[in-house]
Amino acid sequence: MNETSPDELPSLLYSELPTHRAGWVIAHLLGLCDRCLFPGLTVSPPDVAFLSFLRRSPPTPEEDSAYEAAIDRAFDVFQKHAEGLRRQRSDTRKALLILEEGGLEAVARVPRKIQGLALFEALLARSWALRHEDPGQMIQYAWMATKVARNLSVRRYGVQKVADFECLAWAELGNADRVADKLDLAERAFAQAVRLYELGTGDKLLGIHLVDLQASLAADRRQFGLACQALSLVHEFHRNHGDAHFSGRALISKGLYTGYAGEPEEAIRLLQEGLSLLEENREPGLEFAAVHNQLMFLIDCGRFLQARKLLFLNRGRLDQAGGRLNEIRVAWIEGRIAAGLGDLAGAERMLEEVRDGFDAAGRGYDAALATLDQVSVLLAQGRAQESEVWVREAARTFAALRIEREALGAILMLRKAFEMKMATVALVDDVTAFLRRSEHDPAARFEPQTHLD
Repeated sequence: MNETSPDELPSLLYSELPTHRAGWVIAHLLGLCDRCLFPGLTVSPPDVAFLSFLRRSPPTPEEDSAYEAAIDRAFDVFQKHAEGLRRQRSDTRKALLILEEGGLEAVARVPRKIQGLALFEALLARSWALRHEDPGQMIQYAWMATKVARNLSVRRYGVQKVADFECLAWAELGNADRVADKLDLAERAFAQAVRLYELGTGDKLLGIHLVDLQASLAADRRQFGLACQALSLVHEFHRNHGDAHFSGRALISKGLYTGYAGEPEEAIRLLQEGLSLLEENREPGLEFAAVHNQLMFLIDCGRFLQARKLLFLNRGRLDQAGGRLNEIRVAWIEGRIAAGLGDLAGAERMLEEVRDGFDAAGRGYDAALATLDQVSVLLAQGRAQESEVWVREAARTFAALRIEREALGAILMLRKAFEMKMATVALVDDVTAFLRRSEHDPAARFEPQTHLD
C-alpha cells in the first residue's frame, strides 16, 4: 500500500501494525510526506529536505538544520495524532463497556463527554458482536448508531466526514437487516448508505467496505454472479493496497459463492488461494470456513483422497476455531470422506454421532441431512429396512421445518422409493446433494441422475 492512513501512525507507535504495513509507514515517514512535514501548506514545499536526503555529498549546516526541523515536525504531528487516537480508543472502550453491561437502555448513562464519536463507534462494535447471538439486537444498535452519527459535530469533523460516519452506520444497519433475513430493508439501508457516500469525502476504504457488504446481500438473494463481481473489486482493491489478509478474505467469500453457483472446482481454487493470503491465527473462524468449504466441495466432486489429505494437513486450523458445532461439522466431513473411501462401518459410526450431535444442538436441518448420509451408508451395506426407518424420520423433520416445495417433493419421492423397494444408494445421494444445493438456492430444481424404472 503506497498510501499511509493517519490512523496507522499511532498503531506503529504502539507496535500494533502488521510487519508488512509497518514497513510502508516507516518508508512514508522517511520519505518526508508533505502533509506531515509542512502541515497546512497548500503549495509544493521547498526541495531542500529531499535534496539533502538524496545528495551523495554531505549536507551543508543549513540543509542539515532544515532536515532535522522537518523530522521534528513530522514526529510532533505523529505523537499528537497518536495521543488523540489513544484517548479516542479509551473513550470508545468505556462506552462499549457501559453498553455491554446495561444494553441499549444504558445509552443515557454514557457520560456526555464521550457521547459523540466514542458512543458511535461503541454502538457499531456492539452491533457487530451480536451478529450470531441476536440479530434483532444487532439491528437496534446499528439503528441507534445512525441517530448518533446524524448528530455528530459538523464544526469538529466537517460536513463530509459526518456524511462518512452516517454512511458507515447505514451500511452496518443494512448488514444487520441482511443477517436478520430482512433483505428488502437491507437493500433500502444500503441505498441510503450509497447516497451518503456521495456526500462524503470519497474515502476509498469506506467505499470498498460498502461494496463488500452489498456482495453479501447479493449472495443472500442468490445473485451469486453479482456477488462474485463485487468481491473481485474488493479483492483487487486490497491487493493493490498491499493488504493480503483482506484480499484473501474477499477470495474466500468469492470461492464460497462460486461453489454455490455450481462451480465447485473453481471454488476450491479460489478458497485455497484466499487461505494462502490470510495472516495465520488472525481470524481462526475464517480459516475454519475456508478449509471446511474446500473439503465440502472436494467431497461434492468425489475427490475423497484429496479431501482426506487436506483434512490431515489442516487439522490444527480446524481445531483452533473451537466450538461444539464446529467439532460436529468436522466429524461430518470425516464421516462423508470415510463413506466415499469405502469405510462403511467407520462412516456409519461417525455419522450417527453427527446426527445425535446436531439433534442435541437444535440443528434439525443439519441433523436430517446427516441422517440421509447415514441412510446411504446403511443401504450400501444391504440394510434396506433399517434405512427406510431413518428416511421416514428425516422426511418428518424436513416437513416440520417447512422446507421449499421442490426440496420436500424430493424427500417424499425418496420415501416412496423405499416403500416400493426401489431405492438405491445413487438415488439417496442425488436427493441429499439436491437438498444441500437447495439450502443456498431455493429456486433449484430436482433433476436426479438416477431414474426410477
